[in-house]
This record gives sequence, C-alpha cells and structure tokens, in this order.
Amino acid sequence: MKKNNFKSLMQAAVLICTPLVIASCDDVFGDVDNPVSSHISIKDAAVNLVLHADSAAKATYTRTAIAASGAQIEYSSTKPEIATVDAKTGKITAVNGGECEIIAKATGLDSRGNKTYQEEEVRFPVKVTDYRARVDLIEGAEIPVYNSADASLAQIDMSKIVKVWPADVVVTYAVTNPSTGIVVKTTDPTKIELQGNSGTAKVKATIDKTYGTNAAKFVTKKTYEQESFPDNQETAEFEITVKEGVAYIAGYELKNNVVTPVRKTMFKDYNNEKYTLLSEAVAAQPSGDLTLKEGWYVVDPLATSINRNIRVTGDVNLIMSNPLNMNGKIILDQSAEKSYELNIIRDYDNQYNNVWNINKIQDFKKVAIDQNVSFNTADPNFKNIGTLNILSSYIDGWKFENIGTLDIANANLDGSTNPVSFKTVKSLSISESWLNTVSFNAVTALNIANAKQLVWASFAGVNSLNITNQAVLNVGGVSTFTTIGTLNASKVNFGTTTFNKTIGTLGLTDATLNPAFGTGANAVTFGAINLKNSNMTCAQVVLADGGAITLDGGTFTATATGDNYAVKGNVVVNKGTFTASSPNFHAVKGNMTGTTFYETNVATPAATDWSAITGTTSQEPYVKGEKE
Repeated sequence: MKKNNFKSLMQAAVLICTPLVIASCDDVFGDVDNPVSSHISIKDAAVNLVLHADSAAKATYTRTAIAASGAQIEYSSTKPEIATVDAKTGKITAVNGGECEIIAKATGLDSRGNKTYQEEEVRFPVKVTDYRARVDLIEGAEIPVYNSADASLAQIDMSKIVKVWPADVVVTYAVTNPSTGIVVKTTDPTKIELQGNSGTAKVKATIDKTYGTNAAKFVTKKTYEQESFPDNQETAEFEITVKEGVAYIAGYELKNNVVTPVRKTMFKDYNNEKYTLLSEAVAAQPSGDLTLKEGWYVVDPLATSINRNIRVTGDVNLIMSNPLNMNGKIILDQSAEKSYELNIIRDYDNQYNNVWNINKIQDFKKVAIDQNVSFNTADPNFKNIGTLNILSSYIDGWKFENIGTLDIANANLDGSTNPVSFKTVKSLSISESWLNTVSFNAVTALNIANAKQLVWASFAGVNSLNITNQAVLNVGGVSTFTTIGTLNASKVNFGTTTFNKTIGTLGLTDATLNPAFGTGANAVTFGAINLKNSNMTCAQVVLADGGAITLDGGTFTATATGDNYAVKGNVVVNKGTFTASSPNFHAVKGNMTGTTFYETNVATPAATDWSAITGTTSQEPYVKGEKE
C-alpha cells in the first residue's frame, strides 16, 4: 500500500513539473508572442568600390553581419542603381558612381523557419567611384543658334556644348542632316563644321574607344578627379540649329599697328535681327521706282541689276554681298527734310563688290561708303549731302556738289583721266590717300593728313588749307596754290610748286618750301609767314601791311634780282638763320627784330652792287649799306 502510494506520488510530481520545464525553454528561445533579440551587428566603416579601374576586383566586396545562433540574415541596397548586394552572401557589386547604404536585416526567423527573434537591421555606407570615360551636355549650357555666315569660321567650339571625363578622352560625332541640305558635317570625326546652309541637324557624341591612340584611355587611371555626370553615359545627343544670316564689316580697329576690319553677323530674321534680300524688295514692287523703307538690305544674287531709281524713306543700310548694277539710275532721300542716312557696307566674306553705273546719290543727311566699295562708272555724282564719308575707294571722275562735310580716307583720288570735281564743299578732310591731278576748287576748309602722294594738285580759293603728315610728304608735279586764306603745313617738302596771288597766312612746321614765286609786279603777297624748324628759299617775299616773317628755327633765304627787295615786310628771328640778299642793296624793307643783325658785302660781282643782311639777333635795319 505504501509502495503504491509512493509511486503515485512520483507520477504526480512529474506531471506537475513538466509544464515548468517547458516554460523555461520558451524563455531561452522565445516564441511568436515573445521573440527575443537577434543581437545582430556589422562593421560600420564605409566601403569604397571602384568601377572601370585597373582591376575588376575593386568593384566588389563582401561584408557579413554577426547575429544569435540560427538567426536568418538578409542583405539589401538602398540604391541598387549604385550598388547591388547578394541577399544571402552579402557580396556587394558596384553598378554606377554614387553613394548608397547596405542593410543587413535579421528577419526574425531561426534556422527552422520559426519566428523566434525580433526583426532588427544594421547598415553601413558604400561609395562607388566610376572611372568610366563619359560625355554629357554641359549642365545649364545653352546651345547657340548659329548664323549661316559663320561658315567662314567653319569649326564649332564643342567645348561650350559638351563635357567629357576625363578631359583627354576623345569624342567623335555622328551627324544627321535634314533632307533640305547639309547644315554641318564632320570632315574629321572629332570636329563639326558649318556649311553655310540653314536648318537643324542632329548630332550624337560618343566616347571613342578606338580612335587613334585613345583605346588605352578608355579605362583610365584612378588619379583622375571624379566629376558628376548625371547619367554616367557614354553618348550624348543634341541638335545644332543654323539660321540664315550675313557677315559684314561693322568698323575698323587697330591691332598690332594694323587697321583690321571688325566682323559682325546678322540673322535674316531671328533674335530681334532682321534684313531683307534686295530681290525680295524688288519682287514686292514689280514696277516704278523702288522704295526702300528703314532697315537693312542685302544685295543677293537675284538683285545684281536694277534698272530703277531707288527712293529711301528711312535710314537704309545696304550690304554688298554681290555687285550691283544701277544702269544709270539714282539713289535719293525721298523725305522733304532730307533727314535720312544711307550706308553702303562691305560683306565681310565678299569684300570686293562694286556698285556699277550709278548716276547720282543725292539729298541725304548722311552717306557712308565703306572700304573697297567702288563706283565703276564715268561720272558718279554726290549732291546735296550733309555728311559724306568715303573709305578706301578709287575716285576718278567723281563729282561732289553742295556737301557739308566730306571725309575721304585711304582712297586714291586720280583726276589724270577723268577730273575729280569739288563744287561748294564746306569742309573736306583727306587722310591716308593718294592724290594725283586733283583740283580743289570751291572748298572752304581742306585738311590733308598723312597723304601717301600729292602731285599735280591745284588749290584755288581754299579758305583754310592744312597739310599734316607723320612722315615727310613730297609735294611736286607743279602743284599750284592760289588765293589761299590760311596754309599750314607740317612735315611737308614742297618741291616744284607755284604760289600765285594772295596767301593769307603761311605756316610751316618741320617743312621745306622752295616755291616758284613771281617777283616784282607778279609777286605773291602774304599776310604773314610763320616758320618753325623749317627751311624756305625764294626769290622775293612781299608781306601785306603789318605782316611779318617769324623764324623760330630753321632757315629763311630770299635772293632778289634787279631793284626788287628780297623781303618787303617785317622780320622777327627768334632762332635760326635768316638771309636776305639783293643787288643794289635792296635786302629788307621793314622792321627787323632779333639780335646781332649785320651786313656783309660780297666780293662778287662787286661790293658796291650786293648787300646781304644775315642774322640771329636784332639791330637797326640796313638799306644800301647805311642805317635807314
């Protein structure tokens, strides 16, 4: 009985203790309702991977996490486009340049798939450096619209459109032109050139792995600095648009002591720029005189001959892209006020186009004729123009009438065959030009600067004449100076020249004058003569009442004949050498100011027949060897 009771008690004890043991095991391994920590951990230092480096192994790396025994771990990437990771092994593979994070996650399952642990994750950063050569459009760069006239410049600067990495990698371009014509082409696969046509072409830029010696550069050295290319791409596509335009000369500038034309372009109708082909204006007005409104016009191949007068109703700029035959017609300002301007301009790329057979340009406020725009006609006439500017033209047979201001530069004025005529020109300035057989009559004020040649010229009735030069200019060919109000010359050598009638004031600076003056009744009368570092030799000088010769450096020599005085007028010598001599002791009649004037009697022909007064200082004048 006792034995059986003890056995029963033991069985009951086992039954009571069994649940307690089971509960103790759940505390160690957990259950769905009460999972325990997986204790997951991983090294958090950044992983640096390299794409397209010298070793493919540098693009992969494996890092694993540590967790409680049996805990399942999965790996993932926050940016698979940068780097991927094997979910089971933790092997990381670089895809593109950039940064991401790799996540190691305890899923909560144990090795038997039971939900035993808490879900937990750890992560670490990954940086991928991509050394792949790439090309892309420059961020923020605007591809310009090109002018068809820029074909003369040919090559497009692609560095302003695309960027490459590394900088020394070669990019080639493939071009697809529109069916209407070739806009751009690639004579060299690495260059794009304009062809002078308008339109839009598609261009594909590609990193070239084989061109020339570039193959070795495609996998580049890791010493290159990394740049950001949004798409990490080896190609880039874009469009190049070319619109119709013209290049013209907008002015001139001095570069390295050489006058150089300034190039400027204009679109036919784009970017607030507009010009009209002259043929379009002609087609719009099929008969009668041709009216040109304010604006820019280009002489195109379809408008090289016009048998109609041109009437201007606004400021007009005419670009000479082709020669223009006017067939004896005229161009005139249509307004009653004559307030418009006409500019005849050179095409930069076609610089030698002429205006043919024009009869007259008249009634403008201002006219400007650019360099090398010649008027190949017998007698072009410029009439009733406020300001007329002519640059570098061959001027023969031209007529200028009623011109306010006329400026001629770098031209050839040749009246040897067809006389050049000036009638009522108030102010005429000529610079850097050749002058041959030109009569400057009825010109109020004439300025000649840095002339290349001045021969066989006639100056009559010019109120003010100034001739100045940087180098000495030789004036010869029996040029005639008649009735000049004021004549000033600097660095001029007057060779065979004739002075007739009255000259108001003669001023010479660094000049030489050996004129063929008349004497006696035919003597030239001067209001005053001012010499500075100049040399003047003549037979006789007659000065108006109160007039004087003033010598401030250089020499003056007058040698008279007969009873003529060498000098009739006053003499002031500040420095230099003054000599006046005459037979019969008629050297100077007038007051002499200076120091140490003295008389010398020359032995030949006889002391009693010749008297000369030479000096650099003043004393009382001598006449016939005696104090007057």
